[in-house]
Amino acid sequence: MKTIKGIIFDLDGTLTLPVMDFGLLRRNLGLHTTTRDVLEAIKDWTPEQQVQGHKIIHDFEMDARNKLVIQPGASELMQLLETLNIKKAIHSRNNLANITYFQDQLGYKFDPLVGREIEPPKPNPAGCQHISKHWLIDAKDILFIGDSKDDLLTSKAFGSCSVLLVNEHNDKAKEMADLCVNSLEEFRQLIENGFFIGHTVSGGAKI
Repeated sequence: MKTIKGIIFDLDGTLTLPVMDFGLLRRNLGLHTTTRDVLEAIKDWTPEQQVQGHKIIHDFEMDARNKLVIQPGASELMQLLETLNIKKAIHSRNNLANITYFQDQLGYKFDPLVGREIEPPKPNPAGCQHISKHWLIDAKDILFIGDSKDDLLTSKAFGSCSVLLVNEHNDKAKEMADLCVNSLEEFRQLIENGFFIGHTVSGGAKI
């Protein structure tokens, strides 16, 4: 990576503090005995079941939205990215309305905003490819930062450098990431100090 031209952010647990209990969501949907992707599993249900399933997901997301807490360091990171003219986008499995609500709360513009309305959702790289085309920037000049295995799989499939925001729940995902940071402030400092300029980050390099 010669320089950073754009950063794709996951939303829940990355730009916000993690408040979503996905185990509870699976139990409410009756999918707690399978590891199959929730959105994919619902597609096989009857139309009536799909309506009910999407209502459960909607209510779950609205509850999380009401508990929204912006990740510490997010505002300072956005200030730096705007100063450096680094593009920023959000790519989430959440819906576009909630992503837009978060953007308004943070007070910084992301372009584009990609929710699950663009199919297929993460970990398929379609959303990242959409962002890359919108920006006219190659994957090799883009960072993807998230807090989950799906985020890292998405980044790998897309061909970008992956950054894992470490928390108490994602320890097993560390080995999949190109880079691990413990906070958005740490990530901001790396960018500010030029860590990614002329620095090859691959093969699971960790800090």
